[in-house]
Amino acid sequence: MNIVFVAFQREQQLAVNTWLPTATLLENLHKELRYYELPIHSSINPIVRWFLNRAMRVGIRYPGSREKTIALYIDKDPFCKALDISGEEFNRILVLNDEARIVWRSEGSCDVEKAESLSDFIKAAF
Repeated sequence: MNIVFVAFQREQQLAVNTWLPTATLLENLHKELRYYELPIHSSINPIVRWFLNRAMRVGIRYPGSREKTIALYIDKDPFCKALDISGEEFNRILVLNDEARIVWRSEGSCDVEKAESLSDFIKAAF
């Protein structure tokens, strides 16, 4: 099972960061669980991609996040359609089962209610 944090805009990283303590705790409690951060960018030329990747490496401050960050340079429309994401104004939090199906979702910053919902779902799944 995987938790995936999808961010479409740079400023959404702040919201993603609010989820990382909960995700780290859950990952430590459930050894089969992993989380990943997916910054989503439109397809761009390799030189601009290199600069963006370099800037992201410098900007990643949460311990362990660099190894869990996978930048995607893709056509966003089919990606969003496949994941039933209706817009890019919020970051998304998705839990994927072993068949890569979305089994839980949220958006925006983490709060107590959302953290409890995610924790309860993960606990029930294991």
